[in-house]
Amino acid sequence: MKRKTILTSAILALLAVGQGHADNSFVVKDSNTGKKQLEGKLSTVSRICFKDGKMEVRFADKTTRELAFTNSTVLYFEGEPTSVTQVVGGAEGLQVMYQGGFVSATGLTSPAHAAIYNISGQRAMSLKAWDGTPVSTDALSSGVYILKVNNKSIKFVKK
Repeated sequence: MKRKTILTSAILALLAVGQGHADNSFVVKDSNTGKKQLEGKLSTVSRICFKDGKMEVRFADKTTRELAFTNSTVLYFEGEPTSVTQVVGGAEGLQVMYQGGFVSATGLTSPAHAAIYNISGQRAMSLKAWDGTPVSTDALSSGVYILKVNNKSIKFVKK
């Protein structure tokens, strides 16, 4: 369940970013055989859903493709990551900014436990009693990250 939530969040972030970059694409393959099951440009995808062990991809032309999503299924993205300068989350007015290599937040009512996870779900950085002051992301490589503050998560892309 946690893997599905993190993966879905990352995909949504990439879809939002990918809409303006037609050269970015996604690939779904079986890691055991290396066989590609599905690939396409992010600009042609309108929605990706995960439910009951399946991944459903809905394209802009209204066609749908459904795949069994097993432990051997790998989803990855090709193309250059872009930067997100500001993302507004639904976490009680929590607003997170990524600018100039720093992540910061406004709207925290009290110091919070926060962590930054990479797209694989591994913790890349931990922030204890964080009050939203700017934190450098220099230690992170380029890619998609999820900033989790208390029980809310917000996605950002480091260029």
